[in-house]
This record gives sequence, C-alpha cells and structure tokens, in this order.
Amino acid sequence: LFAGITTPTFVLGPVVAAQFALFEGVKPTIASTGYLRVERDLADAANHHRHTHALTPFARLCRPLSTVLPNSGFTVAETFAAGTVAGAAAVAVVTPVTVVRVLQQNSACGGRCTEPLRSVAARIRREDGWRGFWRTGFTMVALNGIGRGIYFAGYDGLKHALGDDAATTSSSTTSAVAALGATTAWLAFAFPLDLLITRTIAARGATSVRAELHTLLRRDGWRGGLYRGFSLALMRSAVWSGIQLPVYDLLKGHGGPHAVTAGHPLQSSMDAC
Repeated sequence: LFAGITTPTFVLGPVVAAQFALFEGVKPTIASTGYLRVERDLADAANHHRHTHALTPFARLCRPLSTVLPNSGFTVAETFAAGTVAGAAAVAVVTPVTVVRVLQQNSACGGRCTEPLRSVAARIRREDGWRGFWRTGFTMVALNGIGRGIYFAGYDGLKHALGDDAATTSSSTTSAVAALGATTAWLAFAFPLDLLITRTIAARGATSVRAELHTLLRRDGWRGGLYRGFSLALMRSAVWSGIQLPVYDLLKGHGGPHAVTAGHPLQSSMDAC
C-alpha cells in the first residue's frame, strides 16, 4: 500500500509550492499583454453588428472568458493560461519522479519485495539512458498543463459564479464547493490521460500512449477502460483540494501588506510560496 511513497512525500510539497508561486507570478505578466482581455474586441464586434444586435459566435464565446473576476482581478482566460504554464513547468520537473515512482510500485507486484528507489533509478539509467526518466514527458507536460489550467480557472470561476467575489478572504463553504467542482472538471480531463501515461511508463517502452488508448477502448470501452477507478481518485482529490485551496486562499489573504494580485510578480510569487 505504501510502495513508492517516499519520493512524492519529499518532492511534491516543494513542487506544489513552486507551482502556486509560479501561477501567481505569471498572471500579472500574462494580463499585461492584454491578449486575453477582449472587451475592446467585443465592443468592436457589437458596433460592427449594430444592425443585427448580435455578436459573432467567437465573441459570444470569449465574453465569459474575458470577464475580469472581482475575486482575483484577472480574467478566466488569463487564469487558465497562468495555470497551464505553472502546471506544465511543475510536471516537467516531476516527470522523472513519476517514472521512478510507477516502476518502483510495479516492482512490488506478485508478492515481490519493493525495489529500492536508488536501484530503480540506476536500472532506468542503465537500460534506457537519461531519456528513460522523461518517458512520455512531452505528452505528460502538455496535457497535465492544460489540466492544471482547467483546475485553477475553474476554481476562481466557480467562486465568482457562487457569488464569492472577495479579493483576499473567502467563505470556507464556497471555497470547498468551488474546489470540488474544479477538481471534478480537472479529473474528468486528466484522469484518462494519467491512466494512459502510467500504463505506458509501466510497459517500459513496449507500447505507446496511442497504442494503450486503442487497447483500452477496444477491450473495455471508454467508460470501463478510461475511467476505471475515477470515483476513488475523485474522493482522494476532493479531500486534497478541499483542504489545499481554501487554506491557500486563507494564507494568501494574510500574506502581508503586499496584495498578491496587484503586487510585483516576484513579491506575489514569494507570498504565494
């Protein structure tokens, strides 16, 4: 039950802290470009269609994404972009840890003793070289980055939808409900991808993500193959996020005289960390 627990215990804490710090740090930079604030474009589109009083489908789609959320000072699109950048960076760092963890857990199958962490790492280096530590790395970074974007944007967006527009403090109930919704959306996207990536890592190069996808869909269908164990993962992640995000909001609201959303990106990152 506890095979492979050592690595995530000592690595994921600092990585998660760095992810939140980077998330807060890059939001002002992304917002300063103005690319993801399309209010002016929407106004132009409205004027262009003044005879029909209708916006283009793209403009209608962008309206909710470009709305500045009072609880954060950023748009949903900016929050999504910042979450994607932070999530991708965190996953890029932790990919070797994930590869070692998966292979160490698999080493305990069939009643065998768990292979020591150092032995697993040495075996990967010996058999696959340094590239072995980044097996499925690009796929993992890209897709989990998008998943984290959904996670962060969903949390702030749901808090706004639930009527919680406080910039620094939030209702614990609202934060918990928003965390559950964001976690569900994130897992619905990321869970099948994580399953495919884990199976590919465990196969040690004998298959690919695409091949595993075809195998699972052919054998078990999309529900039984790609979402097996989803409810258990949701229970775990709901508890994790239900504690993590409200506590993060609480600490952010007591981060000193510097406002996280309005301060210098470096100070915002330090406060967030």
